[in-house]
Amino acid sequence: MFKKYKIWKGSRKDLINEIIYLENENPDKFRMISKKSGNYIDVNIRRIQQFIDVSILPKPHVIKKQYEYTREHLLRYLAAIVLKNNDHTIKQIEKILSTLDIDQVEEQILTKDSKNLKLNKMLFEEKDKINLSSELKKLGREEGKVLRSQWLKFAITKWCNVEIKKNKLKGLEENEINTIIHAFENSLRETIEIVSKNELENKIT
Repeated sequence: MFKKYKIWKGSRKDLINEIIYLENENPDKFRMISKKSGNYIDVNIRRIQQFIDVSILPKPHVIKKQYEYTREHLLRYLAAIVLKNNDHTIKQIEKILSTLDIDQVEEQILTKDSKNLKLNKMLFEEKDKINLSSELKKLGREEGKVLRSQWLKFAITKWCNVEIKKNKLKGLEENEINTIIHAFENSLRETIEIVSKNELENKIT
């Protein structure tokens, strides 16, 4: 169904006309359903702008002072309607679609039966990822995901390990190596003195 849209481009009017065509082709899937009345609600300019404002749709390109829309706008709009009709909020829709590129939007949402349990499972997995990402950011992991360790551990003795970030080793100059060694040596000596002093004070008291 979507092959002819691979290189599609057009104005906002063209976008709306294509959406209307697809709504008529498959109204149960691509036409928004009113929660209050249960009736179909056709696409309109206001909804398109709302989806752009909340980042469900990207902003249109500006070509020769004219707005231009692409396959991305068309498919993401349709996917948003599928999700909305499956009781997802606008905020959830924005977050879910932000995790998918346009090919995944087509494969995982638009070409599947919207009542398919597998689709729902995929969406809940995406929401779990979103929630986990938010929680990790709160804990200070700015990337919102677990990073594979880039640290090398040097086990000097059974009780003395030193860790260095792998990507910092490349291009390390001789004087920089000496600086690190001396800094570690000085810090180690200072720490030993502090520990020894604390132990002595504890014995006296």
